Amino acid sequence: MKKRLLFLKILLTNVLLWILFFPSTGRAQNNFNIVQCQSEEEVIALIDTVLLYNVDDAFKQNISFTGDPKAVGYYSEGGLFGFDNAEGIALSTGFSGSLDNANTCSGANASSNTSGGSDPDLATMAEMSINDAVIVEFDFRPSTDSVKLNYVFASEEYHELVNSANNDVFGIFLSGPGIDGEFTNNAINMGTIPGSGDPVNAGTVNFGEGGVTCTGKPDSCVNCQYLHDNSQSEDTAFYFLIYDGYTTALDALAEVQPGQWYHVKIAIADIGTPGFDSGIFLSGGTISGDTVITGKPEIYPDDRFRIIPNPAGDYVNVKVREKNAFVKLTALDGRLILEQSLTEGDNNIQLSSLPRGMYIVTVQSENGVHLKKLLHY
Repeated sequence: MKKRLLFLKILLTNVLLWILFFPSTGRAQNNFNIVQCQSEEEVIALIDTVLLYNVDDAFKQNISFTGDPKAVGYYSEGGLFGFDNAEGIALSTGFSGSLDNANTCSGANASSNTSGGSDPDLATMAEMSINDAVIVEFDFRPSTDSVKLNYVFASEEYHELVNSANNDVFGIFLSGPGIDGEFTNNAINMGTIPGSGDPVNAGTVNFGEGGVTCTGKPDSCVNCQYLHDNSQSEDTAFYFLIYDGYTTALDALAEVQPGQWYHVKIAIADIGTPGFDSGIFLSGGTISGDTVITGKPEIYPDDRFRIIPNPAGDYVNVKVREKNAFVKLTALDGRLILEQSLTEGDNNIQLSSLPRGMYIVTVQSENGVHLKKLLHY
C-alpha cells in the first residue's frame, strides 16, 4: 500500500512538473487549421465555393485576386472567432500557412513578407505608401435591401505598435447603385467600428500601447470591447493562433437596392513593419437572400442531393435520396476524372490521389441532373 501511494505521489508530481514547464501540452488541443493557397486559381475557387457558396452563378461574377496567393488560405474548426460557421477564408499580409501556429513569447513572430503590391483605397486610408497588399474582388446581385458580411481582424501589431503611424490597413469596399463614398467608384468602407466611421485596425481597437508578450498586457481601452487578447499564455487561442490580438466577430453592413449589381473589394496591406503581420478572417457562407454570411446548408433545397465537405480534402461525401444514380467528377477543361455509381444514402468518393484544384461534380438520376463546383485541397 505504501509503495502504491509513493508511486501515485511521484506520478502526480511528474504530471504537475510537466504541465508547469510545458504548459501547452496541459491544455485541450484545438483543431483550428489553415490550408495555404498556392495559385491565383485556388484563391478564386475559395471565394466561389466558400464565401459565395450559396450564390447561384447567375448572381455572382468577375471574381478576381491581386497579390501573393500564399497570403490566402482556407481555415476550418474556427470556432474561436464566434462565427455561426466554423470555416472560412483567411487573408494575411504574410503567409497564411503560418497563422495556425502557436503564438510565442518573442516579438514579431508572424511570417515574412509576401510579394503583394499596393491598392489606391488602402493608400488613401493610410495616407502613406503601403506594401504586401492582398485584394479579393467580386460582383454580386443581392435580393434584399441590405448586405452583411462577418469578419475578424487580427494582428501581430498588438501591443507594441498600437499607437504607431504604421498600423496595417484593411477595408471591405462596396460600390454600386445608391452608394456614395470617398473611395474608388464612390465606394464606402464597410470594415468600420460599430456605430462609427472609423476603420478597424490596431490603432482604433486596442488595450493601449505597451505590455510584453507572455509577461503582461497593457490596461488601457480604445474600443477594447471588440478585442480578444492573445498575447499571454493563458489566452484562449495562444497555442493555435499566431497573432497577439484579434477582434470579436464584427459585421460589415450596408443598404443596397435589390436586384442591382454591386462590387465588393476586400483588401489588407502592411505599412512599414512587414514582420508585424495582420490578417482578416472571413466567415464562410453566402451573400444572397437576406445577404447574411451564414453557415452552409448540408442539403440542397430539393433535399435530394448533397456534397460535404466543400472544400474537401482526402474525400467527399455525396448523398442522394434516389436509386440508380451515378456521379461524375470533371476538370474545368471538361476532362472526365472519375465516374461511379451511387447507392441511396451516403457515398464516399476518394480524392487523395487527385491534384488540388476545382472540379465539377455531376450527379445524374432518373429525376434529373445536379451540378456543383467542388474545391479539392
